[in-house]
Amino acid sequence: MLELVRAGGNYRLVGDLTVHSARQGYENSPEFTGPVCQMDLERVRDLDSAGLALLVYWYNRAAGSSCRLEFLNVPDKLAQIAEMGGLGAIFGVTGDG
Repeated sequence: MLELVRAGGNYRLVGDLTVHSARQGYENSPEFTGPVCQMDLERVRDLDSAGLALLVYWYNRAAGSSCRLEFLNVPDKLAQIAEMGGLGAIFGVTGDG
């Protein structure tokens, strides 16, 4: 189960970000407003490539609304998957893997 908690223009994800919750996240996609939005991933317990795809979708959706989406507290597993897929910059991954 995945919960998206909104606090002002910012968000916090709680739960699993996997193939089993990605559709729920997609169907409940937030409306991003403002020049910058932050999404805290500290309470994400498990994730996979479907979860990564959802976050990239939200990143692009925010950009389409002229909002820069910043991810905070990116889990190591997500950073590794993103970096392998050439998406590290979106998640602030600058290491060498």
